[in-house]
Amino acid sequence: MGAALSGRRDSNCEYLKEDEMDHLKLRELGIPGCLPEFSLQPGRTALMMIDVYLRSVDRRYGFAARARELGIEHELEPYYDRVENVVIPNLSRLLKVCREKGIDVVHVKVGAQTLDARDAGWRYKGWKMFSSLKEELEICEQLRPIDGEVVVSKTTSGVFNSTNIEVILKNLGVEYLIIGGVITGNCVETAVRDASDRDFKVYLLEDCCASPCHEAHVFSIRHMDKNYAHVKTTSEVIREIDGTWPKAVRAEAV
Repeated sequence: MGAALSGRRDSNCEYLKEDEMDHLKLRELGIPGCLPEFSLQPGRTALMMIDVYLRSVDRRYGFAARARELGIEHELEPYYDRVENVVIPNLSRLLKVCREKGIDVVHVKVGAQTLDARDAGWRYKGWKMFSSLKEELEICEQLRPIDGEVVVSKTTSGVFNSTNIEVILKNLGVEYLIIGGVITGNCVETAVRDASDRDFKVYLLEDCCASPCHEAHVFSIRHMDKNYAHVKTTSEVIREIDGTWPKAVRAEAV
């Protein structure tokens, strides 16, 4: 039912038509798909960027390199166009604001602890996610971490499943997450679902996500909205935190 109830009136988000059901009435009935509203809180919020490393977002590597070998590079043109002209610029805008406001930033990428990736899951090994080209696993230049920002390397699609990110976030005092990255219906959706199930309140940035299959992106966004997260645009989130929060607000250490 959740997917059928998902929809937005915000014309900036790419959605199928708004469902006719009244979300507020359904929420009163306790029906899934009617996640209560909330606002981000100063000192309790973190930005989490998923898999914006070169293998996933740079045409020289990963998907694009393999597509060139197969002669189907054109099939991925819409994906890379969105990544280059929508996802990375929007994440860059938001990252700048988060740094100005002292919001913790978490960079999530793929990476094994052992040189031969023995610690990785069989799926990721089978997909050859751990390239011999070390630069493939570096975060793209526009979003590269600075000193003091959290960087976690995962060996599964879910960051909560193969890293200690939950402990890190709890120790930082984080209760609210702003999430964006790639691929929408894979690693991003897994992070959103797992974060929500661990009691984090999540904003999902529709215009900071992308998928090689845009229809899959739209379906994933629709299904998560009001079930596991509130879907927002970059501009909406920037307005929320830039206009009212003081600079460099963090949770008090306990």
